[in-house]
Amino acid sequence: MHEELDELLNEFCRGPVNKTAALSEMFDVIQVMHGYIQAEVKNLLVGDDIQTYAERCFKKANDAHIEKMQIRSAERGWEVP
Repeated sequence: MHEELDELLNEFCRGPVNKTAALSEMFDVIQVMHGYIQAEVKNLLVGDDIQTYAERCFKKANDAHIEKMQIRSAERGWEVP
């Protein structure tokens, strides 16, 4: 995980940001986090679908993030496409 985070941070610390490379590094971090979630719940969800559980976790986090951004955009007058 440290390597993936370092590579992601490096994309933002080097001069102009290469968006394609930064997105690639971000997805690497997300995939590692997905693996962590699956590993953590593996023992808790014996017989349950771990993939479905992980997808629900990411959807819940994504929905919360979108809600937070909508509130911030309204507060700060940001235009959201």
